[in-house]
Formats: sequence, structure tokens, C-alpha cells
Amino acid sequence: MDILFIALAGGLGATLRFVITNKMEKINNQYIPYATFAINVLGSFIIGFVFGISESLIALIISIGFLGGFTTYSTFMYESLHILQRGRWKRTLFYGASTFIIGIGFVFVGGLAGQAFVHFLK
Repeated sequence: MDILFIALAGGLGATLRFVITNKMEKINNQYIPYATFAINVLGSFIIGFVFGISESLIALIISIGFLGGFTTYSTFMYESLHILQRGRWKRTLFYGASTFIIGIGFVFVGGLAGQAFVHFLK
């Protein structure tokens, strides 16, 4: 039954990613794929928040299922390669480094927010 919940959550995450990507398509450009960046950073915050609250089965369903479908490492890598193939290696490094650094920061902040939320509820 857990697998079914993970699969359903993954489908929801992938659907939301599709909607956000299509809505943000107007601001994407050949230099920085903003939709993928925003999705991955938001996903970083959410996983930090979720595990800041609990490491329960629900947290696993959200992290493996929903965020597994929502965030997108493969698209990030493909878009990075696409930027690099255009001869823009500095932009590729900027995109990769900023995604990593900001993503780690958002996991940390999300974790703090999750812990604060639990503390607030007590």
C-alpha cells in the first residue's frame, strides 16, 4: 500500500512540475532555465521542512513520491549541458553552483522552519 501512495504522490509532483514549467515558460531563456531552478529550490525547502517535522512514513511519501516527481535532476543536467553546448561555460558553472548552493541553503532553512513549526504547535 505504501508503494501506491508513493506512486500517487509522484504523479502529483510531476503534474505540478509540468504546470509550473508551462506557466514559467515565458520567463525561461537560453541562459538560465528559471522554471527548473525554481522547482528544485522549492523542492529543497519542502524536503527540509518535511524532515524538520518528522521522519515518518508520510515524510517518506512526500520526499520520495511527491518531491521525486516534482524536482528534476535529469532536466537540470540536460539544461546545463544545453547551455554548455552553446559555448556558455561560465553561465553553466553559475547555474550549477547557484542551484547547489541555494538548494542546500533552502534545505537548511526548510529544516529550521519545520522545527519551528513543530515547536509552535506544542
